Amino acid sequence: MRAMPLLALLTLPVAAEELSGTQLAKLKDATVYVKHVGFRGLETGSGYLFRKDGKTGWVLTCEHVVRDTETATVVLKSGREGELKVEALVVFVDKERDVACLRFKADEIPSPVELALKTEVKETESVYVAGFPFGPSLSTAGDNPAPSVTKVSVSAVRRDDAGECVVVQLSGDVNPGNSGGPVIDGRGRLVGIATSRISGTEMVFLVPPEGLRAILKGRVLKVGAKSVAASGVKPRLEITAPVFDPLGKLQSWGVSWIRRDALREAPAAGADGKWKPAAASMKDAALVLDESKGVAAGAVDVNRAASEPVAIPVVFQAWWVGADGTKVWAEPVEVEARVVEGR
Repeated sequence: MRAMPLLALLTLPVAAEELSGTQLAKLKDATVYVKHVGFRGLETGSGYLFRKDGKTGWVLTCEHVVRDTETATVVLKSGREGELKVEALVVFVDKERDVACLRFKADEIPSPVELALKTEVKETESVYVAGFPFGPSLSTAGDNPAPSVTKVSVSAVRRDDAGECVVVQLSGDVNPGNSGGPVIDGRGRLVGIATSRISGTEMVFLVPPEGLRAILKGRVLKVGAKSVAASGVKPRLEITAPVFDPLGKLQSWGVSWIRRDALREAPAAGADGKWKPAAASMKDAALVLDESKGVAAGAVDVNRAASEPVAIPVVFQAWWVGADGTKVWAEPVEVEARVVEGR
């Protein structure tokens, strides 16, 4: 039997993928500097521009970067030519995952790094962390620093029982101020955003694309209602409902309502934790969405006889239909509609 040449039995090492100049420039453009003045003075961190829709931009950062504030300054192209400071609204936070979503308006918005569908990195693979370590202390011109890009490696991809990635663990020199910054692989694909590290080590943790997409699923946030002046004996409620849809996937949404005394039983979630409509006879509130604020508003007049109490309990329940066509019902909210006399 003829012996095979030794070279045929060897597996040549694959060269580590390096970022191209185009990928590096895109990563820097999608890395934003986030700051606000909090209880402890200037608070700073990094952010990831994941979508732009016309003149609206969407950014992910860490919840602890924007804790205790409703607005923050987002600096596009920080520390570089074309720098632009804009005010952003904190529209959603997930304290458990330490992630916050911000929305802002600007005439010129850089190209985002696309939010990947799933985690595709493996252990020992090189990845690139972008952000603003140590905040303003690294600024060389003006108040805002230019982004730093650090090459580190993947040390673990941790998955749940269903096989879905829940956290990516890195090994490398990632410092305070990088929180919320994007991490990409050598092909420019998003690996996640940096959220935490273990003090005294080089162990860094990311929220992967799967977790970010779960956070960004479209929904109607908590419904608000207050009684306002109206003529006659009917109480009138002004309704507000923030519509959170950063990925633009909602097919439809709304808020339904009913007097509580018309319910046969108290609303309750099913064994699976999902809510059903409080009653089939609920009415839909007529709402108009203010796209600049992402808030829908309207009013409902509650039926009331002159002999009834001036305060009528009302149940509101938001709903929405996502990209998969499934209608989701939120937890009902009960408010009191009161007769308010006009001035």
